[in-house]
Amino acid sequence: MLLAFASPPAWPAYAGFLNGTPMSQLDQKDIDALNSTVQIVLNTKNDGETTPWIRPASGDRAEVSATLTPEGTSIKHHRTCRFVAVTIHAGDQAFKLRPQYCQSAKTTWKLQGAQ
Repeated sequence: MLLAFASPPAWPAYAGFLNGTPMSQLDQKDIDALNSTVQIVLNTKNDGETTPWIRPASGDRAEVSATLTPEGTSIKHHRTCRFVAVTIHAGDQAFKLRPQYCQSAKTTWKLQGAQ
């Protein structure tokens, strides 16, 4: 499946810099939902089309939202590759990611890296 967003328990010890960011407020269910949205964006959106994602506030959990925008689609070694600009918001904080995914022959998009 998509690996752009690892669950907090999977982050290595040196990833403590993510504490206090919107990423630290996401649980595995949220990450799975966000990864599903990434797959939809990669399959259905043109470069520059922004798609929103929201985890509504509930109980003691604040709302977390994100925007996902595919960009930089290219063909490399007979594979289609795309970046997805992702900005995750929680309160007045924002966290930005730009993972790249590639696929060949309409297979599942696979994470290649990030900028």
